[in-house]
Amino acid sequence: MASDGDASVHGANETRPIGVTEELALVWPLLGRQIAFHRRLVDLTASVKAALLLSQAIYWTRHGRDIEQRSGWFYKTMGQWEMETGLSAKEQVGARQSLRRIAILDEQRVGVPAKLHFRLALDQLGTLLSDRIGMRTFCVDWDDGALVAELLGPALAYHRALAVVSGGVNAGLMLSRALYLTRRQSRKQSGGWFCGTATLWTQEIGLTRREQETVRRDLGRLSIWEEAISGIAESKWVVTETGEERRALYLNADHLFLSLVRLADAKFKPRREASEART
Repeated sequence: MASDGDASVHGANETRPIGVTEELALVWPLLGRQIAFHRRLVDLTASVKAALLLSQAIYWTRHGRDIEQRSGWFYKTMGQWEMETGLSAKEQVGARQSLRRIAILDEQRVGVPAKLHFRLALDQLGTLLSDRIGMRTFCVDWDDGALVAELLGPALAYHRALAVVSGGVNAGLMLSRALYLTRRQSRKQSGGWFCGTATLWTQEIGLTRREQETVRRDLGRLSIWEEAISGIAESKWVVTETGEERRALYLNADHLFLSLVRLADAKFKPRREASEART
């Protein structure tokens, strides 16, 4: 997050036991694969969920097998999209509508039975991204990694497993970012508290203030997310001298670890039971 992410909270970390770094070390192996979420695509699509789907579609378009031979088309089921992004079937439909609205996603059904295939309109996407950052280019070479990185802007690591344990993509995205901020802050002070504002969260991940409030409330109910104002147990938004609201935030890595363990257990339980039945 900018400089606020590095700010210390006087007194807050004193109530926290040491060992946040060790707790995070237990969490990390349970997160599974991450995908690159490009914040700039939120501004392009006016939707966090459409930006997430587009981020993954760009990845498969650039790195998928035989994409060039198929003229850019690739196949994915709704189940596969959900497995990779955490987006529900309904959220996928809405995201695809947003992408079609700005003419950057093509769809067609192929075969018997018909399977839905996707293709990004790369020329249109390149033009929109180039215009957004003021770059003059007639044709984007999507094999040029440096150029693509400049067009897409910084990528945030998004963990689909966190969306599952937190109840949705928005929470998973905010939790993914909070996890990295916690790790960074824990290297500086033992408590792992970090500070942020609603505006900074929007700049970082694209969620509106209302979406952030919903996520924070849900994560608080799961005992994964805690908030405080310096020296005050019960927190409310505080206005700084610059007029910006600011909170001290703490990610409960211990509770997050237990949630991820339960998720892993549920994932492998059918396989384990099947194996036991054979023996």
